[in-house]
Amino acid sequence: MVERWKKVVSDRAAKIIDVEEIEPESLELLEPEMRPEEYIETLSSAGKFADAITVLTRALPAREAVWWGCVCASEMELVRKNKGEVLALKAAEQWAYKPTDENRLNAFTQAQQSDSPSAGTLLCMAVVFSGGKLELGDDQSVDFDVGKFIGIASAVVLISASEKKGDEYDKTLHRFLLKGQDIARGGGGKSK
Repeated sequence: MVERWKKVVSDRAAKIIDVEEIEPESLELLEPEMRPEEYIETLSSAGKFADAITVLTRALPAREAVWWGCVCASEMELVRKNKGEVLALKAAEQWAYKPTDENRLNAFTQAQQSDSPSAGTLLCMAVVFSGGKLELGDDQSVDFDVGKFIGIASAVVLISASEKKGDEYDKTLHRFLLKGQDIARGGGGKSK
């Protein structure tokens, strides 16, 4: 039996998954009473890393999901070599450290300034979609659909592995999943 992960709050995987996001073969592995940790481990053992990443993103609070994305995106050459992406990554990290409206607005601004959107910019968008209404100043606000957060946050992890091809892509997805599991246990995600 898989031990409980500190940051996962749901007691059943079936409560948090969206069947339209998961491959039919992965859904067949879900048992009604499985905890998210057990389902993620089962998916990982079956080599269904992308689905395990989606489920883990759903299982984590927004702050931890964004941090996981930051850890993964920081490995992308495309992010490290593009000044705008580095700034976007830093804005997302700042929100993960301190999830304030001010830092969320900074992530929104940084996403708008991106000249070549990649994982860093997507992280900023995940931050923006992590909450509803965002005050822009001058009596302006935008109400963001928090339902889009999961898709954006899980896409960051998947895109962060996309510089690898073939077996290396799968190995990178697995390694990123292990980082996410470390975060779910209460770690920083940088140990693996």
